[in-house]
Amino acid sequence: MLAPQLVKLSMMVEVGENILRPTTPSPYSHGVISSLRCLYISTNDINAAIIALQCLPKRNQLQSFACTLFDGDESSSTAHRLFDFINSNCNPHTFSELLLKGRKAAGREDIDDYVDISALFPMSGLKHVEIFLPSTITELTPAQVEIIPAAWPQIEELVLNADSWGSVWTARPRIDHTHLTTMLRGCPNLHVLGIRFDATQIGREQHNQSPAQEEKEDVEWQCGLEELLVSDSPILSSSQMAAFLTAHVPRLRKLYCSRPYPPTANAEFFTEHKQRWKDVASEIGIRSETE
Repeated sequence: MLAPQLVKLSMMVEVGENILRPTTPSPYSHGVISSLRCLYISTNDINAAIIALQCLPKRNQLQSFACTLFDGDESSSTAHRLFDFINSNCNPHTFSELLLKGRKAAGREDIDDYVDISALFPMSGLKHVEIFLPSTITELTPAQVEIIPAAWPQIEELVLNADSWGSVWTARPRIDHTHLTTMLRGCPNLHVLGIRFDATQIGREQHNQSPAQEEKEDVEWQCGLEELLVSDSPILSSSQMAAFLTAHVPRLRKLYCSRPYPPTANAEFFTEHKQRWKDVASEIGIRSETE
């Protein structure tokens, strides 16, 4: 029996056995999926998620796509295939949510597989982007930070590998607190942000400036961010960071710092920064969560 008004479908795809266990009628009927708005897939291979998306008609109405990978580590190249497919097959104005979550990494400390999210920039309707692929490095570049406010003007939640049990990082982030400022000022609807950034230079950039330069750069601005997930972002001065957040992020109510996986990896380095982030939360009187 067809269900032309079907708007939400959840299914599990097991690669190698061609097993589909949908919660509704078979998704392969065009009549069933022509009105599909939300597609949630659990699978052990991201390629299966791409195949499932290929079942959608060219002029689909998909708004939300969530994929949970319950086995195996996925490479950036496969993730890029998924992003490219979404770019070419989903309506850029109505597609608003992408959730891609993998399992824990295998404890590698030499990860150099970078995920590039640029293929998603044409999807101007995106409001919620959450990507957690612990076997890769998923973080922003300075150029991407400049593009996001214009590319995703409605963005409300952006979380990139900042979930709990993230990978072990050995290199400094590619962006710093100045890029964080660009994001917060350029994305007025943003209320949840999870990115890794270098907070070690905050406050230092004004040491050699004249009073005129300081006044020019000290522009009053505030944003509506409520939750900040910093992963294991390096930080030196908790007081400087607390002052920054107090001045510019008055609605912040939760600061989340996640530990690397495995928990023994780089433990001394992480513990030092974790304590400083906890001090930040304490100084501004907000809730802090660490793992």
